[in-house]
Amino acid sequence: MFDKDKLNKLIVNSHYRSNKKIMIDLNNLGLPIKEDAIKKWRQGNSVPKVNVIPFLSEIFGTPEQDFFTDADKKREQITIEEITSRPDMYSKSISKAYESPMDDDLKEMIKYFQIIGKEDREKYLAEIKEKATIILNGGKL
Repeated sequence: MFDKDKLNKLIVNSHYRSNKKIMIDLNNLGLPIKEDAIKKWRQGNSVPKVNVIPFLSEIFGTPEQDFFTDADKKREQITIEEITSRPDMYSKSISKAYESPMDDDLKEMIKYFQIIGKEDREKYLAEIKEKATIILNGGKL
């Protein structure tokens, strides 16, 4: 969920002293935003559209996930931990997901998971958890 308070704090604590300066920088990046929209964001009366987040990330120099609530990150982390800690319970779901359209890397990961032995699964799951945690915390692999 988009966190209005975090955006407000970023705007208020930034070098931007006016909505117009933010608008000019966003427009210079190729995003046609009106000053009135920024005023509504600052006041917490509306939130930016999803396509605006990368531009805000750039002008404020903060990762995109910083615009979302910590609760969202926590839910994602819990989901990953649940699935990776109980693979047998989710194996049918994983198999069905494998049949649906998805990223090739994810398909390869699932395929590998299905063929490795039980003793290697724990090591592999620990690796997945570590990578997922890095990504969820804004890092890159």
